[in-house]
Amino acid sequence: MASPAARFEAMLSNIMLTDKERTKAIDTHTYMRDQLERRRHWIKETFLTGSYKRETAIRPLNDVDFFCVVDPDWARGKTPAHIQREVQRVLQEIYPRTTVDRQKHSLGVDFRSQTTNYDVIPAVPTRGYYQIVHRESGDGEFILSNPDAVEREKVAANSQGGPGGRMLQMIRLTKHWNTKNRKRVKNFHLELLCYKAAALLASCSNNREACCRLFQFLSFEVVKDCFVPGKCDIQTFV
Repeated sequence: MASPAARFEAMLSNIMLTDKERTKAIDTHTYMRDQLERRRHWIKETFLTGSYKRETAIRPLNDVDFFCVVDPDWARGKTPAHIQREVQRVLQEIYPRTTVDRQKHSLGVDFRSQTTNYDVIPAVPTRGYYQIVHRESGDGEFILSNPDAVEREKVAANSQGGPGGRMLQMIRLTKHWNTKNRKRVKNFHLELLCYKAAALLASCSNNREACCRLFQFLSFEVVKDCFVPGKCDIQTFV
């Protein structure tokens, strides 16, 4: 029988994305992004964001997020809802038999044959940030976001969070626990809190100790406001 330590390490491995999931996601988002950039001159670039990009996603892979950056001159004078509808129209050209839903910030491409959805976030570059759609109803509004800031926080935390990519392992572990407990906390919130625990994780002698000390840390921190890097308006805290 395997030791408790071995079983714990096996569990950390089992919640990581499989090679098959990675390959399918790469094939799908690469094709989708290429088609978006080819079909409209005003779509300037696309880039990955979210937990998939940050390597903190867990099995099963629920969604892949990417920004769809539009020409600010083309976007000038257009409402958030109008820009969202225009990108939705392109996606429906690419996938005429697939559901493309308008969501609060993104367009959700739902492939019924896959467990993974693809969230396309229309974005207008402005002064070092991106304007993204925030739509509760009607035309919605723009809010400012900078996903590069979150990526920088992740890189810094991972470099300080112990050997062997311990930080990323612990983030995936907390998300797994949260998912098993009906997601009482946003996974993104937990990930940001884990960044703050980098020095704590580095001081641990093994992953089991890191897990215990991290959950003690989270039990105190989760009730506090948590600053979101790169946000500067209504979503500054989660």
